[in-house]
Amino acid sequence: MKKRRSSKRLPPGSLGLPFIGQSLGLLRAMRANTAEKWLEQRIKRYGPISKLSLFGKPTVFVYGQAANKLVFASDSSMISNKQVKSIRMILGDRNILELSGQDHKRIRDALMMFLKPESLKVYVGKIDEEVRKHLQMHWQGKQEITIFWVASMTHNDDTIFPEPWKFDPSRFEKQASIPPYCFVAFGGGARICPGYEFARIETLVTIHYLVTRYTWKLCSDNFFRRDPMPVPSKGLPIKIVPRKFM
Repeated sequence: MKKRRSSKRLPPGSLGLPFIGQSLGLLRAMRANTAEKWLEQRIKRYGPISKLSLFGKPTVFVYGQAANKLVFASDSSMISNKQVKSIRMILGDRNILELSGQDHKRIRDALMMFLKPESLKVYVGKIDEEVRKHLQMHWQGKQEITIFWVASMTHNDDTIFPEPWKFDPSRFEKQASIPPYCFVAFGGGARICPGYEFARIETLVTIHYLVTRYTWKLCSDNFFRRDPMPVPSKGLPIKIVPRKFM
């Protein structure tokens, strides 16, 4: 007979109703674009670590710099990365999101051979060509398009980044002044996105053409809902005007 563990060893919180747990509350908050507030209320009530039940599974919610470090820096002996069944069915049981330990390191190292800065230099011209082609096909001659933006939750912590909801990209420029595992746009540790340098180059090339060839303004609110992934509530349309060159 297995000895029952004492509830004193569990984090605070409630598992809620059987199977349902807190799933409906979280989904409603996601659809209403109030997921951050929902999580903030939970943190204020229970602290940075709490138990709950999501989609029929007992779950531990963790938040903050220490939590990011635990998740990103721990090896497979402490935390095993597992995706939901639907993701495994799409990507396969051996996809990089599912791997851990030496298997994950081997696949990641192989990917990094193609995605490191030295390798990406030869692709800058191709990226430039694809961006120009996309703008010509999807932006040229149009007056309205849609865009998308989202940020990680720790970036909204005002104890780390003052006025986190104010648009101020310069706050991320001085990486040395940011505490470790707080700016996690690409993850961190062994789980950092292997394609983050590629994403940076692609973004820089795209922004170059946007700011040099167009001006724009929002046509509606910039709110979004999660269904379950972030989706702009009204498609986030912007009015674009080509710049006139002398």
